[in-house]
Amino acid sequence: MEEMVSISRSEYERMKQQSSEYERMKQQIASLQEELSLLKSGRSSRSTPPSHDIGRSNGNSLRSKSGKKSGGQCGHQGHTLPKSDHPDEI
Repeated sequence: MEEMVSISRSEYERMKQQSSEYERMKQQIASLQEELSLLKSGRSSRSTPPSHDIGRSNGNSLRSKSGKKSGGQCGHQGHTLPKSDHPDEI
């Protein structure tokens, strides 16, 4: 048999706020536990390069291909330092 209990509006609002905060904390704990398990099960950077660690962003590059070859492009005027008339060392 259920019993009716009377509470004030302020008490009800406080309980409602605590309930939503509790749910938010539960979600945060679950997220942190998942992150912790990923970090614990990942490889150790001591034996492999850090880029191979689990949990790092090892996805494909976000850059799009330009279609040009790597290095200096045809028609580009290069520039170098001019020769000095009075060098410090010979």
